[in-house]
Amino acid sequence: MSEDSGAGWALGIGMLVGVGVLIFRARGASASGSPREWAPSPTGPVPHSIQEWIPLFRELGPDVPIPAAVAWLEGESGGNVCSVGNVPPPGVKYPAEYGLTQLDVNNPENVGFLSQADARAACQNSGSTRADWQRQLRPLSDAERRMHVKAAVDHMRSAHAHALDRIGPWGWDPNGIDAWTMAKLWHAGPAYVNLAGPTAAAMGRPPKNFAEFREKANAVGLQHGYTQYNLTVAWNNVAGFARRMTS
Repeated sequence: MSEDSGAGWALGIGMLVGVGVLIFRARGASASGSPREWAPSPTGPVPHSIQEWIPLFRELGPDVPIPAAVAWLEGESGGNVCSVGNVPPPGVKYPAEYGLTQLDVNNPENVGFLSQADARAACQNSGSTRADWQRQLRPLSDAERRMHVKAAVDHMRSAHAHALDRIGPWGWDPNGIDAWTMAKLWHAGPAYVNLAGPTAAAMGRPPKNFAEFREKANAVGLQHGYTQYNLTVAWNNVAGFARRMTS
């Protein structure tokens, strides 16, 4: 997760208040409990540090496509529960971003999924470098492993639901790569997903897929005061979905 994520959350609040963003009724995820799986792209095998979590994701999050979970962990933690976005400033006990999917302490909903204290119980919580803070001091218990995956699943489900609220009528497969990429973009910052309404309005129709949304939303974002730097950070945050999976 980028150090610019806080800006994305702040922009998201501003977009909700200051811009006429269309908020749509969410379409729920597939009730089948067995979503379509995507084939890995030629980016190579899934790292072992992520593979070891897959059985628990299958058990605790059967509605979350495994390739989406893999891509999320690849981009955020590498499967390390002690992963951090940035070293906390002096006097701050825990990092702002934590856990397998990099929950954000600036987002109260994220904190409800897993507290910083519980997430960091097996981690080193001191040092001057990211390597220091990302050091795991002891093995996780089975209960702790399940706790971390449940929080990750809850986080992903929440982001997916928020994304579908914005793109519900667009006709995208709610369990497809485009919808899950939009869910990951919500994690990068709601401001970028909240460009959905203005972008569709500017186009006169819904984008056909995430790639078209990204292309058009970039220009719309600049018109609404976003910087190209922050937009580029957001697009890079979800790039792993396209690299890891094909529909």
